[in-house]
Amino acid sequence: MDLELFDSWEPMSKARKPIGLENWKRLSHMAEQLKGKKASDLTFTTCYPGHEGKKKILGSLEGNLHFLMGYANPAFYIAPYHWCVVDPNLSEEDALILHKTKGHPSRPELWERSELEMDDEGDLIDGTPHPSVAAIREMVKVARAKKAESITVQSGVGSYTAIPSEGLVYGNHNKQTYAWEMLKNSFFAAANPELTEKMDEYQDAQLDMEEEISLSIDIPEAVKHRAEEFVDIDFSDNVYPLVKSYYPIPSSVLPLEVATGETIYGVVTDSSVDFYDREGSLVNVEVYDLPVASFDLTKNGKIFSSVIKSFGEKFIGLPEDLDEFLHVEEA
Repeated sequence: MDLELFDSWEPMSKARKPIGLENWKRLSHMAEQLKGKKASDLTFTTCYPGHEGKKKILGSLEGNLHFLMGYANPAFYIAPYHWCVVDPNLSEEDALILHKTKGHPSRPELWERSELEMDDEGDLIDGTPHPSVAAIREMVKVARAKKAESITVQSGVGSYTAIPSEGLVYGNHNKQTYAWEMLKNSFFAAANPELTEKMDEYQDAQLDMEEEISLSIDIPEAVKHRAEEFVDIDFSDNVYPLVKSYYPIPSSVLPLEVATGETIYGVVTDSSVDFYDREGSLVNVEVYDLPVASFDLTKNGKIFSSVIKSFGEKFIGLPEDLDEFLHVEEA
């Protein structure tokens, strides 16, 4: 292996001169460490800003920097000797300890943000990749899919990116997130017809899917009649953004199994979820120790926003990281 690759090994370069023989002796263990290894065993792809997708090699100044800062490909198979390549002053024992305690230095969130492909690299025989490499590959796949469907527009002094599958619009200039339900009747929507068309197309497809699913659920006729009162009615302006973005539309019915084993039915209205038995009569239920017959979804109601979020997580399957939707944002 050409030692010129390792431009961070200043002591090794000095060892080639007679005055550096002490350094050569101190680093001679590296010859055994790298026996049979190829440059590809030390090469990784970086996602360092401005260098995205470029190849770096351990032992070089840039390679060591990007590697230690966490910009290395999570699918780089790292072995204990790689730490000696980064710092040739380490003994084999020290490198082994560092390998076990430090683990893979790659930071998954940096790689996910870069949306780069992750090919297997490094020492595929003696090394191991980041333990989260499979999950990171899936996150990158999702991020790329969202990017492919995304629509970015300039509006006023700001730039906005819409993701139809999320029903969300992101302010690139102010880092704010807006629910499409809050924007679809706004000047912003009217000024960006292409974006509006794509967002509405996806939302309509989702509504059709929800209707098909609801038809397959055994809902008592008395409960259906209650729900039909709210067909074609939008959510009240006073409900939380989280409700507009993630809760089923008004007239939806949520079959809920209570502690007794019975099934009750939550009818989504424009401002609440009302609970009925099979006969269509209101029933009191305990929702997180709160005895209620109607679950208020409005910002000034009797139910805390955190409870509305928890209810959605438990009974609707909402993701947990939705705190930002518990307050109103305006584009």
